[in-house]
Amino acid sequence: MTNVEIIKDFYASDNYRDLSYVDNLMDDSISLEWNSSVGQFTYNKADVMKLSKELFENYTDSKIEILNLFGESNSVAVHYNYFASTIENPSEMVLITKIMVIWEFKNGKIIKGHQISVLG
Repeated sequence: MTNVEIIKDFYASDNYRDLSYVDNLMDDSISLEWNSSVGQFTYNKADVMKLSKELFENYTDSKIEILNLFGESNSVAVHYNYFASTIENPSEMVLITKIMVIWEFKNGKIIKGHQISVLG
């Protein structure tokens, strides 16, 4: 699988909600730099795993709408909308956030991410 195919599979097939999949995809030394509408954060692997777990626990269902996806060398950029249904209203999918992220790969694992997000 190419890096672009790995990222497409990660988002399109709901693998971002599978903690073991996330754990295997991310290198132990991963660093995610995230500029969000509430501030700037830097996450290590434990932080990314905690965030993935929280997303899984806080939303009954979710989906990602990929708007743009392309790669060059060891980097893949993906622009997407993240929709989820809350525990309080499981029958309605709501746009939670709009995200643009560039993932950097080494030896088939993600080693770095640069992410920008705004609330939906």
